[in-house]
Amino acid sequence: MSANLPENIDKFSTALMEAEALSAIDTAAIRRGYTDIIRALDYAANSPDIDEAAAIRRLLVAVVAVVMDGFDQSSTDIQLNSIARQILGDAASLFELRNVSKPGEEPVLQVNLVSKVLDASGFPAEFTRGCNVNLEAIRQLKKSRSTAPS
Repeated sequence: MSANLPENIDKFSTALMEAEALSAIDTAAIRRGYTDIIRALDYAANSPDIDEAAAIRRLLVAVVAVVMDGFDQSSTDIQLNSIARQILGDAASLFELRNVSKPGEEPVLQVNLVSKVLDASGFPAEFTRGCNVNLEAIRQLKKSRSTAPS
């Protein structure tokens, strides 16, 4: 399937496009064509589920807690994202940090999830200086998930 895709599409986008193409094929046909892979997936499915939302929340809290230490009205988006890269390394590419503070108000840090592959609701998340980052992350991510349309 991937032979028809442009060369400049990244691996995640390619995998996503291939998964979408597979979803259009009859399940029985997939099972016939991918017997070995299905058997391996059935075996792997016996392992515990990965909670992507919890993993994303842990990364979010790790970076926001450190960023908030020196965060103020004058912090630039470049500075914020640089700190994120120092803390999370390559995982920082999951997030985009922005200073959305308004003059005369409490500084506000906004964090967007930029991954096309990971599925987590509640973004963008916003944090004010002095907030309990862990509780705020849990509140915002759970609130959005419970109010998201089914």
